Amino acid sequence: MAAVKKVSALAAQVAPAIIEHARRQGLRAGDRLPEQALADALGVSRFPVRAALQLLGSRGLLGHQRDRGFRLKVDADTIGPAALALPPSQLDAPYQRILDDYLAGKLAENFTAVSMQREYGLSRDRLLKIVGRMVQEGWVAKRQGQGWAFVQMAASVEAHRQNYLFRLALEPAALLDPGYQVDTAAFARIREQQLRMVEGGVRKMSKLELIQAGAAFHETIIGCSGNSLFIDAVRRANRLRRLAEYRSRSDRSKIPEYCREHLAILDRIEAGDRAGAAELLRRHLGGVKDNRTGGTR
Repeated sequence: MAAVKKVSALAAQVAPAIIEHARRQGLRAGDRLPEQALADALGVSRFPVRAALQLLGSRGLLGHQRDRGFRLKVDADTIGPAALALPPSQLDAPYQRILDDYLAGKLAENFTAVSMQREYGLSRDRLLKIVGRMVQEGWVAKRQGQGWAFVQMAASVEAHRQNYLFRLALEPAALLDPGYQVDTAAFARIREQQLRMVEGGVRKMSKLELIQAGAAFHETIIGCSGNSLFIDAVRRANRLRRLAEYRSRSDRSKIPEYCREHLAILDRIEAGDRAGAAELLRRHLGGVKDNRTGGTR
């Protein structure tokens, strides 16, 4: 059996975001994917964008010509989840261990690269890649001088409450943006995912997969506003809530109910009743701001 090619964690995160962006833009086979424009749209540097484009090229989804950059080889809306299935990064296991230890209160507030390398048996290169991911997700910050610090509020109950209050004000307003346009293909994908979860898929998903499914739903419906301020804000809110929800107790019995609420919101949006959808979304978020069962809201 052929060896699985290593994929960086950041490239694996950015590649699906590039395809989602291309879908929202309605890009077709032959359309260019400029590095700088993608970096600006996704809020990352050109380096992970270039790595993600190369990854997508290796999957046969993009073509590349010297001095002309990358172009789609197929229409963006025809690229399904199977085409983006990526092998696990070799960073995932140590990242998960550090996250578990942090949430269990086993780590000091401040740390250096040397101390973390010694604690987890990592090379400097691997450790710095993991720390870069933690910084991007909002639970670690660079210290003045040497090392980094865990952002203590990131996983607290109060941070969780504030996050939901912020989303309660933000997300319903985004549905009412005059420039809102439904992305039919993206809606179909998240509808299929939510239906699978209602029908029992919840039992087969890890806690992180459940949290990611909830984030994907909210980022998709807000992304259709076309308003970059709304989109950037909800992405940041989702990154910050991940820690609070990951450390919370799991009550999977409630998740199908949340998924049905998601489906009702999709129904209203696709029926053209965005005001009704905004009200459903407001009730959905308002009912969970003090709920710590985690997962999909």
